[in-house]
Amino acid sequence: MKRFVLPLLTGVIVASVVLAGCARAPAPAPPPAPAPAPVEQLKAKDVPELQDLVNSGALNGELVVNPYEGLAIKPDGTPFHLAKSSHFSGCEWCSVNDALFKSLVERAGGKYTQHVAEFDVQKQLGFLDDCVSVLKPDMVVVHPCDEAAAAPGVERLEAAGISAYIYDFRIGTEQYTSNIYHDFDGQFGANLLGQALVDIAERENKEIFLLEVWGNRGEVSSFDRAEGLHAAIDQCPLITTMESADTMWGDAENAAAVIDNFTARPELNAFWYMDGGAEGCIEGLRSIGRLHPIGHPDHVIASNLTPSSGVIEAMLNKEFDCVSNHQPWDLADITIKIAFTHVILGQPVPQDVVVPMGVMTADNILSEQLFGVPMGYALMPMGEWDIWPIMDTVIDPVYDQAPDGTLTTYPLPAPTVAMRMELQGY
Repeated sequence: MKRFVLPLLTGVIVASVVLAGCARAPAPAPPPAPAPAPVEQLKAKDVPELQDLVNSGALNGELVVNPYEGLAIKPDGTPFHLAKSSHFSGCEWCSVNDALFKSLVERAGGKYTQHVAEFDVQKQLGFLDDCVSVLKPDMVVVHPCDEAAAAPGVERLEAAGISAYIYDFRIGTEQYTSNIYHDFDGQFGANLLGQALVDIAERENKEIFLLEVWGNRGEVSSFDRAEGLHAAIDQCPLITTMESADTMWGDAENAAAVIDNFTARPELNAFWYMDGGAEGCIEGLRSIGRLHPIGHPDHVIASNLTPSSGVIEAMLNKEFDCVSNHQPWDLADITIKIAFTHVILGQPVPQDVVVPMGVMTADNILSEQLFGVPMGYALMPMGEWDIWPIMDTVIDPVYDQAPDGTLTTYPLPAPTVAMRMELQGY
C-alpha cells in the first residue's frame, strides 16, 4: 500500500501548487475608463441676464464667465491671498471696482481682503505696513490716495517680497511689480473724447463754450485728464473753455459747479467732466431747465470720461452726447490677470500696462464693445458681479509701455489651472 500512497500524495501536492499559483496570479487589468468629457465653461450666451446685451452686439456671447476656477488654491490646499487698498468708497466707480476684485479673486478660490483709506494717506500707509508685518498676502493692489505719499508703503511691500500692483493711478516710485492704468494724456486717452467734441463742433459748424468740471487738482491724474482733452480740442478754433473749481468727485459739488457756472455764463453750451459723478452735472442742468435731448435747439452738449449708471441712462434717453470708457471693469479684469500671471503662474509681466480707451455716443451705446464687452460697464447687471464674464484681452490687447513711452501690444490671456499645471507642475 505504501507504494501507492506517495504518488497519490505527490499528485495532491502538485495540484495544490498549481491551484495556489493560479490564485496568486494578478487579475487581468480592467479596460481603461473613458476619459471624462471636457467640462463646458459657462459662457455669456448661456446666462439669461446677459442675453439682451449679447443680442444687441454689445457683449461677445463666447466670453467665458469663470476660467479661474481652482486657480488660486496652493498645493497645500490654502488659498492665495490678495489684499487691496482703495483710496475712496464714496462713488459708484469705486464700489464697483472693489466688488469686481472680490468676485474675481473668489471665483479663483482665493482669499480677498479689502481696505478703504477714504483719501487718508496715513491710513493707507498703515494698512500697507500691516500687510508687511501681519497679513502677509501674496499680492497687494494699491489704488493710491496720493501718488507721491503712498510710494514708501509700496516700496516696503516690494522689499518684503510682496508683489505690489498699482491700480488706476501712477505712483511716485519705480519699485512696484506692475502699474495698470488708463493713460489719459497718451494716444489712447482723454484725447479720444476731446476729438468727439471736435467732431460735433465741425459737423454742426457750431461754436462750443465748454465748462471743464474738475475733480481734484491735488491729484496728478486730474491734470493728465485735462491735458489729454486739450491735446484734441486746442486744435479746434470753434471750442472755447473755462474751468470749474474742484468738486472732489462729489455729485452735489458737481451739480453746484454746473448751476453756478451756467447761470453766471449763459453762453456755456457744453460740459466735460473727468470721472464718475457726472450724474450731479446732469441734475444741475435739470434744476436750471437746461437738460434737453440731442437735437433740441437749447441742448447742452454733455461729455464725460466715465460711463456710470446715470450717464448711461441719460445716453439711452438721448440727453448725453458722448462718454469714454474710463471704467473700473477693464482695469480690475486686467489687474487680476497680471497678478495671477505673475504670482500664480510665475511668469514675468510688464511693469507699466496701458489699457486703451474708446468712446461711445448716444447712437452706438448698445453696439460698441472693447475686449468683447460693453464700453459702458453700467449696461451690465449691477450687483450680479459673478456673472460678468472675463474680457478677451488677446484679440483686443493691452500695451506694455517702455520707459521712453513706446507702446508694444501685449496680448494677455486669462490664466487657467491647465496653464498653472504646465508651468508650475501642480
